[in-house]
Amino acid sequence: MDAYHKELTLQRISLEVKDKIKFYSDFIKIIATSEEFKNFAIRKTEQLDKYLSYLNQSLDTDLMFFVDKNGYVKASSAEYKEIIINENVSMRKYFRESINGNLSVFLARGIYTGRDDIKVSYPIYDKDRIIGVLVFQFEISENFKKQIAMENAFVMHSSGGILIGRPELRNRLIFNTAEEEINRIYREKIFGNDKLLPTEFKQIGEDVFEDFKGEKWQIIKWKLAEDWYLASFLNLSLYENYKAFLFAGLIILAFVSHYFTVRGFERVRNIFLNLAEEVEEKRIAFDAMDTGIIYTDTSGKIKYLNKEAMRILDISEEEKENITELSFKAHENPEFKILKYKGKEIPVIHSENPIAIKGVKFGDVITIKDATEIIQRQEMAKRLERLNVITKISAGIVHDFNNYLMVLTGNLSLLRELETSEDKKRNIEKMLEATKMMSTIIEQLRDLSPDLVSKREKISVEDIVKTSAAFVLGESKINYTIESEPSLLPIYADSAQLYRVFQNILMNAKQAMNNEGDIRIQLKNINNDGEIRDLKKGKYVCITITDSGPGIPEEYIDKIFDPFFTMKKEGKGLGLSIVKSIVEKMEGKIEVESTVGKGTTFRIYIPASENI
Repeated sequence: MDAYHKELTLQRISLEVKDKIKFYSDFIKIIATSEEFKNFAIRKTEQLDKYLSYLNQSLDTDLMFFVDKNGYVKASSAEYKEIIINENVSMRKYFRESINGNLSVFLARGIYTGRDDIKVSYPIYDKDRIIGVLVFQFEISENFKKQIAMENAFVMHSSGGILIGRPELRNRLIFNTAEEEINRIYREKIFGNDKLLPTEFKQIGEDVFEDFKGEKWQIIKWKLAEDWYLASFLNLSLYENYKAFLFAGLIILAFVSHYFTVRGFERVRNIFLNLAEEVEEKRIAFDAMDTGIIYTDTSGKIKYLNKEAMRILDISEEEKENITELSFKAHENPEFKILKYKGKEIPVIHSENPIAIKGVKFGDVITIKDATEIIQRQEMAKRLERLNVITKISAGIVHDFNNYLMVLTGNLSLLRELETSEDKKRNIEKMLEATKMMSTIIEQLRDLSPDLVSKREKISVEDIVKTSAAFVLGESKINYTIESEPSLLPIYADSAQLYRVFQNILMNAKQAMNNEGDIRIQLKNINNDGEIRDLKKGKYVCITITDSGPGIPEEYIDKIFDPFFTMKKEGKGLGLSIVKSIVEKMEGKIEVESTVGKGTTFRIYIPASENI
């Protein structure tokens, strides 16, 4: 591969990281400039901790923290709070850039975690003065590292220090870097607590190196972020040898053709070489593209796939020989299609164009682009927008309405004590009952707020399930069973909130079945090794609740957790949104499956106490 195509490959690989950096850069500006966040940062450190934990979980970052103007960490999401609080980060480049009013993107190895992370930071203003810096931190993905390994590339600092790459290159320094620059790298902890060692390469030119065998290499770079590059070596010695070999071969061919005096041989040879060179160039160019390219013949059989198409389908070079055809079906969003292959359904951006010469069709060129991340971002943006609206509504209502309600309840209670007429007392009692209902609604809205205070303790989820089932289903005609593993792990949670989770789900099932039917509750330990999406790896207690009710129509299944969505005439649409909010604040997950006419299953994963 030449320098041009090597650079194209690096550009394609870097897109995942650059897209992620852009997404978090745009979002941090929205959060940092919101009045709600500014108020937390100025006055309410404890609420800011909870808000950062809420955002960290919603955005799937690894850490969020707030640094005051002096460089001390004053608030953090829960994961590393005990370690990072009150740490001085004033020497870090991201802080220095953002405290001067700039967005900063900073790659580095974690001091405490040893992970390779990216930090995006932005200043927080109070009127016209900067009061601190907000920082989003996320880990460089395994998929990105896998692609780097496949292409024999590495992530390199402008100083020449290698952060990510083959084991023999990691933490190596390939440039002739000044001692002052190396000391600065150590002060800023760019490579965490690791030291940089020299490599076997000797720099003999600006981007040219020589190894211990005497072979020459050129470094090809593509900029990832300020001071950081995705890079790879191009073997110049091999290239020179290849050119010499080709030249010698052409001389021999010319001699042979002249010797046999075959006039047409020279023309045929040149055509063949030009075609071969053109085909190889196009193959390299296609493989460097970030769009999947598939060529099919007139019968629809696949004749060619580029590297990106193989990545989307998750197949190897050997497996691609066995692929005969693919099928597509409509997606709910007309911008996308669903690619079906081996039982998998992959959302893609799809186009299909015929190959025809003089009206005769020879096949089709199909282009596909993985839309999974695009759809996830769209869904996340919608979800965050909904949550932001609910947060603002609930915060305003809970604060103001609760104040008015306390005044109203107090005055009604006083009026009841002073009133002598029994009829009027009964009317006052009815009004007091109404205030209790209002108080219940306020509590429900409070549960949707990100600053919900929870008191966690080590508890047995089996006891809470049994108590909840007896309370909700005890006097109904519903038959229920509870099956539990003998060695069920304890969990670390707020028992009062957990009661609300199970009582809400069981009450919905009871109402859907009109007090008749069967409910089966199963409790078991599971170990998530990554097979359950959107759930951290570790040990969990899984609670499965299955009813024999009418089921939920397919068009509603994705909406049942949305605030204010309900299928009941007199429902408020808050029950299941509260359930989901509580479970996610426990760092768990809730799933639902339903078949109309057969019933519904809720599956809840709660971290076992060993995870905490």
